[in-house]
Amino acid sequence: MGAGGRMSAPSNGKKTEAEALRRAPHDKPPFTIGDLKKAIPPHCFEKSLITSFRYLIQDLIMAYALYYVATNYIDQYLPHPLNYLGWAAYIVVQGCVLTGAWVVGHECDHDAFSDYGHKYERWTSHYDPHSPLYTERERKQIIVSDVAILAVLYGLYNLVLAKGFAWVFCVYGGPLLVVNMWFTLITILNHTHPSLPYYDSTEWDWLRGALCTVDRDYGILNKVFHNVCNAHVCHHIFSMIPHYHGLEATEAMKPLLGNYYQYDGTPILKAMYREMKECIYVEKDEGYQSKPTPNQCQVNSQFKSKVIYISQSKHTHTYKRTDLNY
Repeated sequence: MGAGGRMSAPSNGKKTEAEALRRAPHDKPPFTIGDLKKAIPPHCFEKSLITSFRYLIQDLIMAYALYYVATNYIDQYLPHPLNYLGWAAYIVVQGCVLTGAWVVGHECDHDAFSDYGHKYERWTSHYDPHSPLYTERERKQIIVSDVAILAVLYGLYNLVLAKGFAWVFCVYGGPLLVVNMWFTLITILNHTHPSLPYYDSTEWDWLRGALCTVDRDYGILNKVFHNVCNAHVCHHIFSMIPHYHGLEATEAMKPLLGNYYQYDGTPILKAMYREMKECIYVEKDEGYQSKPTPNQCQVNSQFKSKVIYISQSKHTHTYKRTDLNY
């Protein structure tokens, strides 16, 4: 096993730096996935199509309201150059709201949006009219949908010609970049931490792999992002639980998870700096012996002369910092 490490949720909501980097147990958990499922109230696994759509519609209404205010008031009531600040604020806030809408759509991929998610025998795509997602009757409709997407792209092109690139960027392109920024940052911070372990094939199993994540506190954005960040451990273990039951399910599992539950309340900007600075390279535990695969041998040989290890602590299975001379 190589590392990382993890930390346990604090009783008073605060941690020292040492507690933040403390490793949690990495041995096989004393509980099973069935034990965790029994600990969660049954209604947490229930999905409501109406409730899921309510959250989606709520996000879309907020997005339209922001668009309406921005396009009707910013340039009209804010003098230059204050209007630049107004547009910047709109881009950031709209991007956050649309990230919440993305989270709702993301639940469809995990069968958490409704009871109508489905398993298929081969890879599927919403753009492929011959995908097993669709019936023969629906294939023409998918072609129409694909054409509509191309029409939207063509419409954006013409909108740029009519309104200018700056207007289209402020209204649409900027918020889209913010959505992608949050999507990337959330993915990194919920799966990267100086305390998270990394298992090789000799130790890995599904539950231990699922526990290799950390809940984080995004403040008011927890609500905007529908708790995808502060109930991410639950999402890893039971991805079919809808986001509106995630916090309740998390609280129900905590007593059973014990030190296997990981939480980090470090401010996001500070956490981002720390993880980007420290969580660069994973090294096997000292004294750990495992037969390397041919690919591992090739990689180790390729990077052997380019890697400098700086230990984060004296404990075993710790993260190592690396400087790669690319």
